[in-house]
Amino acid sequence: MTLQPILAQSPLVQVHILAALVAVALAPLQLWRGRRGAWHRRLGYVWVGAMALLAGTGLFIPSFGIAVVGWFGPIHLLVPVTLWGLWQAVSAARRRDLETHRRVM
Repeated sequence: MTLQPILAQSPLVQVHILAALVAVALAPLQLWRGRRGAWHRRLGYVWVGAMALLAGTGLFIPSFGIAVVGWFGPIHLLVPVTLWGLWQAVSAARRRDLETHRRVM
């Protein structure tokens, strides 16, 4: 196994992959650890940032499958859904509406 296929990609795709790896690594850690702590909040902000970066960079990567409009395909519909969900979850946590925060996350 080598990193050559990743290193051969554009910097945009490399950032996209890195953001995905950070998000995938932090998600189970966030769920496994106890909630309400400072570390949950800190790691949560890193996870939200990684997911926002993942969604943002995904907008500029052409669809592998069917391109519906320009290079945008059905997979690109996940971008606004992801960004809206992140906004809702962070807003709920700031309001101390933990039930909504848990449901959205």
